Amino acid sequence: MFAGTGTVLLESIVHPYLKRNAIGVEINPLGRLISKVKTTPLDDEELRSEAARLFRRIANFNGDINIPDFPNRDFWFSA
Repeated sequence: MFAGTGTVLLESIVHPYLKRNAIGVEINPLGRLISKVKTTPLDDEELRSEAARLFRRIANFNGDINIPDFPNRDFWFSA
């Protein structure tokens, strides 16, 4: 089957009562990347560690944001 963005592959993983193996084939590199991200299991400890790191960064955030200046910025990104 074509993988697309991996939704069918993901469904075959998360529904154990289906008891099916799935193989996806996708020529589009972005589709392959999205499928891989969707179907790769995460390590619980690594996820907790990254969440803690993110919360520390948020707690230390001082509110300063560097907004780059480029041609037509205000046209494409208005407040």
